Amino acid sequence: MLFQKDASVNQFSGTRSNFPARNLPLGSRARSRASLEPCPLALRDGLQINLQKRPFGKKIRFSIKDLSCLLALILMVGCATLQGEKTEEPQTVEAPQQEEGISTEETETPQDVEEAQQAVLEEEKMDEDVIAKEIERAQTLEKKIDVLYDQAYDAYLAGDYEKALTAYESAKLLNSEKMLFWRKLALSYCYLATGRYGEAEKLSFSMIQEKPESWEPYMNVAMAFLWQGKAKQAIEYFLKAQEFEAAGPSVHLYSGIAYDLLKNHKKAADHFLQAQTEYQAIIKNNPHDEQAYMELSYLYLYRKQNLEEVAGYLTEVRKMIEASDHPEKKELWVNFYIPHLEGMLYHQQKRYQDSILAFSSAMEYAPTGIKLDLAEIYFYLGQNYIALNENPKAIEFFKKAAGLDKLVLYADDLKQYTLPRRAKPKRK
Repeated sequence: MLFQKDASVNQFSGTRSNFPARNLPLGSRARSRASLEPCPLALRDGLQINLQKRPFGKKIRFSIKDLSCLLALILMVGCATLQGEKTEEPQTVEAPQQEEGISTEETETPQDVEEAQQAVLEEEKMDEDVIAKEIERAQTLEKKIDVLYDQAYDAYLAGDYEKALTAYESAKLLNSEKMLFWRKLALSYCYLATGRYGEAEKLSFSMIQEKPESWEPYMNVAMAFLWQGKAKQAIEYFLKAQEFEAAGPSVHLYSGIAYDLLKNHKKAADHFLQAQTEYQAIIKNNPHDEQAYMELSYLYLYRKQNLEEVAGYLTEVRKMIEASDHPEKKELWVNFYIPHLEGMLYHQQKRYQDSILAFSSAMEYAPTGIKLDLAEIYFYLGQNYIALNENPKAIEFFKKAAGLDKLVLYADDLKQYTLPRRAKPKRK
């Protein structure tokens, strides 16, 4: 069974990455005005005339190309000198008198100047409007992306994991910088809940690279391995998660399950005891910790012990949620997780009809897209019908369970009912 975690920003730190501004490529940088000025032909072509010192009395020889370039340079310098002289001593030229019947070129009137200035202003205003619209469009997109991320987390809390997956993945494509660490944790849980164990594994490994000082990614990698039936790899990462002081008791709970799958029951018992001790300490310090009650209940049900305590815990959790300020935030717990655990409890108490009723209630509110938990419900329904001697109906539920998930905890039991039996050889 998988318990939903509150992957809120209050619980898991997550800050937007500050990426350094990228340097513009050389070709896109604005060039200075000087670089746009015309340059002499010789310099533009990269030509330099090298006049080396020669022994006295020997003639200096120039190539035709050198002489041509030198001549061009002299002409350009001369033109520039003449232009400078004209600039320094401007001559006064009398305006030609207009003769009758002959119109000279029209001069610019004040109205023309005003119209030209107005045209420039209008063009600048149009540019400003374009920029303003671009800014507004960008801001609108950012707001929509924020809304999409919020909708993803709301869907996650409501147990609508398929919707949460779609929203998270879409929002990430639009702006990956806003895909903060705690949001990735929620997404990785969605992958686990919907049976996408390979994707959960991949995402969690990337989170280890991003934040190696956090225990949650190690835990999620281990969970992905566990539900794929890779118990040895799962234990490796459960042990890494246990090295963190902040790691929760669930690390020991699922470590125990992994050791059980490997038939190492002694180590499994040690981890179960450690988990039980830590859960009890949490409940003692905080009697309103619903998560601790629920996970300890699952531990007892898995081990088939302390069933009366489980009944009391589940009743207490239901009361706490109903009396809370925002009971609607825990509807998934009241409508799905508690009936799920009650169904397991009633089955172990041999109250098979009550168990079927509880599981039916859980299925009515089952989160969209879930695999593991729904498969577990189908398995227990099959067990109930076996106990009631309704084997054909039981086998149908076992087949549905096997079709949804590997269900590694009950794989041996499922094989017993779902694999085709070999026909006995006929006697001769």
